Amino acid sequence: MINVFAFVNEEGRYEVQDDFKDVLTIKYLPQKTMLHKEGTPAECNFFIIKGIARCFMFKEGKDITTYFAVDNTPIAAIDVIEDVNKRSFLNIELLVDSIVAEMNSKKVMNVIFNNHEYTEKYCVYLNKEYAKLAMNQISNRFTTAKDRYNKLCSDYPQIIKHVKLSHIASYLDISLETLSRIRADNKR
Repeated sequence: MINVFAFVNEEGRYEVQDDFKDVLTIKYLPQKTMLHKEGTPAECNFFIIKGIARCFMFKEGKDITTYFAVDNTPIAAIDVIEDVNKRSFLNIELLVDSIVAEMNSKKVMNVIFNNHEYTEKYCVYLNKEYAKLAMNQISNRFTTAKDRYNKLCSDYPQIIKHVKLSHIASYLDISLETLSRIRADNKR
């Protein structure tokens, strides 16, 4: 999807395609940057060009990771995606120094849906992302914690290398102790 709205220039930096110059900004941001904070409207969606981000919430004082985004992956406060005036209960945080495309939700949709080529690419891309999320839900319900961890390791090795174990355990819906046992078993 990145090649639709941005490209790498001769200096190796990302630049926005002309059609998206008014609706999208590419930012080079440090680790721990909060892209979105709970309790605020989500006027922007994000695309992680390079890096790692997590979407999380607090429930009963507990930090719960709901989603990770890695290189070439979108991330948004999906609880309010249909109404940018509602206040989100989600947070989005960068876990490593990252290159992020920040998009005004309404404006980027206007550009996409007023160009047949962009509309087609966007729909194909959304279908792929939806399929990944659906398979993740199925996996979380019908596979063991060890299988979920091993799949995460296989599919997203950068998460395993750079993300706190507490975030990984939360995402996999297992205790930190269970994750530690799984990791110890895998080393044997």
